[in-house]
Amino acid sequence: MFKKLVVLVLLICLISSVFSIRLVDPISKTLGTNNYIGSVAAGSELELIFSKEFGRFSSLELKSQLPNNFKVEVKDYLESIKLFITIPRGALKTDYSFDILMTGREEESATVYFIVSDNLLDSSLNNYFSESYVGQAAEYEFSLINNSHADVEFTISPKVPFSWISETKQTIVVPRKSVLKQKVFVTPQFAGNQNFDIVVESVEGKKDFSVLLNAKPTLVGKNKVFFNGFPFYSISLAPSYFFNSLIANFFN
Repeated sequence: MFKKLVVLVLLICLISSVFSIRLVDPISKTLGTNNYIGSVAAGSELELIFSKEFGRFSSLELKSQLPNNFKVEVKDYLESIKLFITIPRGALKTDYSFDILMTGREEESATVYFIVSDNLLDSSLNNYFSESYVGQAAEYEFSLINNSHADVEFTISPKVPFSWISETKQTIVVPRKSVLKQKVFVTPQFAGNQNFDIVVESVEGKKDFSVLLNAKPTLVGKNKVFFNGFPFYSISLAPSYFFNSLIANFFN
């Protein structure tokens, strides 16, 4: 048993001495030369996590620099070292390589590259039509798609009619290599069919979704129309709707 344990320890030591730098995330692999580490969209931030290999390494530095408009930051943690690379929005869609050096009890270097690419981010709407009652929220569900190796922010902005209620803008962080479902709630304030846009933006641009909401009337909703506009009524009926609106708001 003791011999087997000795052999296992020697094997681990041999393997660790042969292995070079180990990248933990976003791709788990042992690095040598010319290693692919991920694809990202221009305008996003790539986060690379390197293992300290139980004390073998204690620091990391770039030996060859990325273009000047790329922001690079190194942060030290207990068991790992993180390298953050911020890609500018105007970065060319190509591959970028650089050399890293890790030092400590031992010293190892590696050459790595990542790709800045288009069409890594997308969004889709799961329902273009929704139905509710006046004063009650209707919902629209989006799928936010991130095929890059960096976490990415999406924003969703409903462009609703005046007096309708919704969040002005939602900011959602979509983790790398994932699809996130996100609901948007809109509360109509008058009855009828209404078209409006919902805009989804990311670092790759924006998409406009034209949606339809059918708001069914309620007794209170009908009478409150005076305070929320006149989409379907003649201005000559204003006095009548004014008094009805007062009554409706009193009993609401």
